[in-house]
Amino acid sequence: TFISSKDFSRRWCCLSDGMFSYFKSEQSHHKCGGMKTSEIICLSVNSPGKHGYEHTFELYSEEGRVYLFASDDGSIIKNWIQAIAMAVLPPALFDVCGTCDRLGRLRCTEGNHGIGWFFLSGFKLQVLLEDNVQIIDLRKLLTLSEQYENVDLSDSAGYMVLVWRGGPLHLLADRRPHFVGWQTFIQQRSGAGDQPLSQQQLTDLGVPVTIDRCLDHVTRYGLMSSGIYRKSGINSHVTKLLERFQNDARSITLLESDYSVDDVANMLKRFLREVKGGVFNGQENNNNWLRAAGLEDRTEKINRYQILLSNLPDVNRETLKALIHHLVCVQHLSDENQMTIRNLGIVFGPTLFHTDGTDVTGSQVVEELIQNYCSIFNVSQPLSRTPSSTICAVYLEKKAEGAEVLVQVHILILTQTYIYLSTLFVDFFHKC
Repeated sequence: TFISSKDFSRRWCCLSDGMFSYFKSEQSHHKCGGMKTSEIICLSVNSPGKHGYEHTFELYSEEGRVYLFASDDGSIIKNWIQAIAMAVLPPALFDVCGTCDRLGRLRCTEGNHGIGWFFLSGFKLQVLLEDNVQIIDLRKLLTLSEQYENVDLSDSAGYMVLVWRGGPLHLLADRRPHFVGWQTFIQQRSGAGDQPLSQQQLTDLGVPVTIDRCLDHVTRYGLMSSGIYRKSGINSHVTKLLERFQNDARSITLLESDYSVDDVANMLKRFLREVKGGVFNGQENNNNWLRAAGLEDRTEKINRYQILLSNLPDVNRETLKALIHHLVCVQHLSDENQMTIRNLGIVFGPTLFHTDGTDVTGSQVVEELIQNYCSIFNVSQPLSRTPSSTICAVYLEKKAEGAEVLVQVHILILTQTYIYLSTLFVDFFHKC
């Protein structure tokens, strides 16, 4: 509901002895209204400028009423939010009473007596279920879904289910207005495909899910593919796949039978070219990296790249690291896929720096990042897709070109896999 500044009335507010009250003026002795702090189930801070005031917040009561308060003085609103938070929240959450977007209690299956306390600040949701506070980065949720018994929400019982590495959270649906607000906030803060990298859905390592899924798919099925990243996919397939990832990257499982490796590779390039701010976080930073490529002294250049890397936001830095790591793996097999460091630079220079490719400086930067991956990113093992997996070649009947199959094997079962394959092949030759 739109409310303008003309709809507000000036009131004198008081928070004391477990009561939040408001009066017509400071001199008034008769309350205009109020509620017990124990009846406040939610406090929500609105975006600046909403409802005609620079700062506004809302209080939600047990009975479903909503109270809207506003001021153009940010310090007044900040002090009131902190005071109300301290009055409403359990003591275990007092330490987190900093910048607040939304706080309150919800019916939660995993909570103490079916109740959980929640404090949302940015992308971080701090949750008190029993005695300890758990911090959930909503961008790193494994899944986010809504489950209802009936199609008509007005006559249904169900849950909003958040699954993170610590387990699931089942938030019981509630027809009071505060629950709809929680749904909106959680969905918005869980990452969006049309936003900068830092606001995307992320893996636990802080890399956008879209990029991670594509790199994994190409690693599984495309490292030996001739011209990978240079060959074009089917444009309609690429567009459809990108739209699916932008809608909800977490829900996408890439299967070789559904999308060719060239479709996925081209979708990744399009995503990197179109994402807001790019991997280097804006044109000014793009220019800084391009200028660094002009340094003649190699040591000075590497040091400059390291400084620029450290200045990137965490998500951008982890994304660049994961991408260059992947390109190192691709060029390592260039005898098979023809994607040398130079060819990868030609492809990914314009993609990462959002240029038309006429200036080769961007390509030079990509080449140098690949060549000096270990030094710039301070790593010692450049060739595995992740620390948890490796790629081995299984040769069928004979060790010769074209007779092998690449198999990605989790490092924890690598030894058992070798033993199993050895036993399998020995048995095969015995039968022959």
